[in-house]
Amino acid sequence: MTWRFDWITSWDEIWSGPFLAQWHEWMETSPTAHVFFHPALVRAWVETYLPLRRMEPRFLIAARGDSTVFLPMVLWRRNWKNAFQRLLIPVGYSDYDYHDPIVAGQIDGNILQEFWAELPLAFRKGPHGEYDALELTGIREQVACSRAFVKEGDICPWCDLTSLKDGEAFLSSVNRNLRKSLNRKQRRLAEMGESSYHVFSAGDLPEALSTLEEFLIVHAHKWPHAYKPPNLHRNMLILGVPAGIVHFSLLRVDREVIAWQLGFVDSRRFYAYIQAHRDEYAAVSPGQILLYHCVQDAIHRELRIFDHLRGEESYKSGWTNCADDLYRLQVARSSVGATLRNLAVDRLKPALCQAAQAWRGR
Repeated sequence: MTWRFDWITSWDEIWSGPFLAQWHEWMETSPTAHVFFHPALVRAWVETYLPLRRMEPRFLIAARGDSTVFLPMVLWRRNWKNAFQRLLIPVGYSDYDYHDPIVAGQIDGNILQEFWAELPLAFRKGPHGEYDALELTGIREQVACSRAFVKEGDICPWCDLTSLKDGEAFLSSVNRNLRKSLNRKQRRLAEMGESSYHVFSAGDLPEALSTLEEFLIVHAHKWPHAYKPPNLHRNMLILGVPAGIVHFSLLRVDREVIAWQLGFVDSRRFYAYIQAHRDEYAAVSPGQILLYHCVQDAIHRELRIFDHLRGEESYKSGWTNCADDLYRLQVARSSVGATLRNLAVDRLKPALCQAAQAWRGR
């Protein structure tokens, strides 16, 4: 049975009621669905980047019999600094952790293997043959079946919550040092004042947006080189909190906010996206205490997985018992123009940057 590849190239069609209804249906029935391809997060990212980049929708719908594979992508027409390369990337690109396609309908063990085998041909025959390169990142191990995939350096640690009944059960499951540290830090925090944990809902969205600005300032102070696209996190809250998929919480001592956590909840999975805490409270590890509140909250809501997402940062140590490898797929067109543009971006530009750094270091 052959595959049929259709490409949606109109934002009006993508945001239309009928297509959004179909999209939600795929999300609800797909075992491979993840929160980063939820319509609310896709729209948050798109509305953030449309004023910044020349992007056009290339949402791929691949069908074979009763099976459907949905992969939201955009065509990024890069500027002169990147040789005007025409790059096909997944929605979310470097800002979102996972880009596994959504698989719905009749699903068998070979469906994704066959999709990945056919995708390069569909890419080369895409609308008007206008792409120079396809770059898919953040594909998890269980669906990276093709030899064309290359393992990325990062992993995504996560914790299985299915057998845990409460926060005490979680503490019993982690290593002894982390358990003792959390208990000690919570006692020290209690000596400073009355602490409270709060999760924002649609009803207090204005307050969430107000404290978001403070959170991003604190986060930027801690990680000054981490790029934050203008309004991305604000758009996440505006679109994602009412949709019930964005989790934004904080930890207070008396009336002062000392830590924040931004994450997502979807399909019984909690995604811990970014966090920050005030340096003056670092001695009591408010970020870890807030993370523990989030774990307790996830267990109370009967979520199955607490996902710490990409990276092996030190604060994740001891909190997880599983991890997913991540894979990357790159496909390049072989036309003369595409080859020259890809070479300019992949080899010439890095070489020039390296030479410039060496010159400045003289």
